Amino acid sequence: MAGAWKRKKWVFGMLGVRRRRQSKEKPVLRLVERRSRATLVPLINRYIRRGSTIISDEWRAYNDLPQLGYRHYTVNHSVAYVNPVTGAHTQHIERAWRTYKEKIWRLRGNCSEELLEDHLLVIEWEDWLARKHRHSPLGRLLHDMRVRQGHFYLMVETQVASTD
Repeated sequence: MAGAWKRKKWVFGMLGVRRRRQSKEKPVLRLVERRSRATLVPLINRYIRRGSTIISDEWRAYNDLPQLGYRHYTVNHSVAYVNPVTGAHTQHIERAWRTYKEKIWRLRGNCSEELLEDHLLVIEWEDWLARKHRHSPLGRLLHDMRVRQGHFYLMVETQVASTD
C-alpha cells in the first residue's frame, strides 16, 4: 500500500484482573520501540505492585520477574492456551486486545504513530472511567455511546496493534 505508515513500534499492554470478582482493572497501553527487558521491566515496575501475580507468554524479557518480587506464571501458546500445571491463561488480555484492535481499526487510529498513541490513551481513559462511574449518568452515557458505536491476577502481554 503506497504511502502507508510503516509502524516501527510495538504496543505493550497490561491488564489487571481481580481474582475474586474477575473484574478488569484499568488497562495500561504504551507504544514502545523495543520489546526488551530494559524497556518493558521499568513499565511493569511503574504500574504493577510488587507481590502481584503476573501471567504472561514466555517472552524472555519477563524471565527476571520473580527476582523482582512478582509471582510469575507463563503460558506457552505453542503448546496450550492454558498452562496444564498452574491453570494460568492469558484469555482476559487476549480478549481485551481483540476489542482494542477492532476499535482502533474502526477509527482508523493507526494511520500515524501520534494518532495510535492518542487512541490508546482514549481506550485506557474510556475503559477506566466508564467502569468507575458505571451507575452514574456519566457511566451510562459512556456505555450507551459504546453500544451505539458497535464497538488480581495481573496479565502482561506484548502484542502488535495491527489491523490484520
